[in-house]
Amino acid sequence: RIVLKGILEPKTKRTVEGDLGMRVSAPAVLDCAKDFIAQRLSEQRLDETALNRYMETIARRPGHIAEAEPDATLDRILAEACVRLALDRHAGRFREAYTPQGKVYVQTGKDLRGIRKVVGSGGFLSATSDAAWLAGAFAKTGGTHADDVLKLIPEAPALFLDRPYLFPLLGNLADDYPAEAATMAVAGLEEAKSKG
Repeated sequence: RIVLKGILEPKTKRTVEGDLGMRVSAPAVLDCAKDFIAQRLSEQRLDETALNRYMETIARRPGHIAEAEPDATLDRILAEACVRLALDRHAGRFREAYTPQGKVYVQTGKDLRGIRKVVGSGGFLSATSDAAWLAGAFAKTGGTHADDVLKLIPEAPALFLDRPYLFPLLGNLADDYPAEAATMAVAGLEEAKSKG
């Protein structure tokens, strides 16, 4: 009893979320995820002063690599906010509706609950040494009702990291050399594991 609303999305597509970044476009992430970031800062016993100082640092030096605390934690918070925002944008939703025939679910967007494997590629996602936060980005949003809406995000997928950051390059080769591109892509994957 699912009614699809809107244009059916293609099975595969590529999008670029230029405003979800951890350096040049970090202010956009802060604007889009204020409440989430404030909650995470509180959980980590950090305040907005630390975040503002860090934002000034990365604005001056976008190539800054966070190695010490609290910068490393602030980077993880920004990364988790980016992943959560991307999930929110790309996953469809169910909303309950009532018709003369009874209750139905109206689905907008793509149902990603069947996705069993997710690959983090590029920047922080390729370089992170502890991927527990990445699993948390899915666990904290998956299968929850908010305002009578069920977000259709992957449910506890296996997480992998593209350590050599090959996926974007191999995507360019996949049409002409599909088997070779797939083999190289899989060979470069590392299962994301938590340090603890």
